[in-house]
Amino acid sequence: MTSQNLNSLEMSSLDISVLEVDPLDVRIASRIFDEFKISPYDCVHVAVMKKSNIKEIVSADSDFDKITWIQRLDPKSV
Repeated sequence: MTSQNLNSLEMSSLDISVLEVDPLDVRIASRIFDEFKISPYDCVHVAVMKKSNIKEIVSADSDFDKITWIQRLDPKSV
């Protein structure tokens, strides 16, 4: 079994989906960056979350707390 197959197997057992990032997400991420001044990578996560109507994220990164419509769940407490 390849590591890619193993990773897919692990993710499916955790009920995790991998979402696509498209060019519109990147444009929206740049607007999020202008407003909240968080990491560009975090901005892409936020843009995809918004598109997918996801309101919770498990992350130790407190920058997500700046986004009012996202509830950040600390991995230590989940």
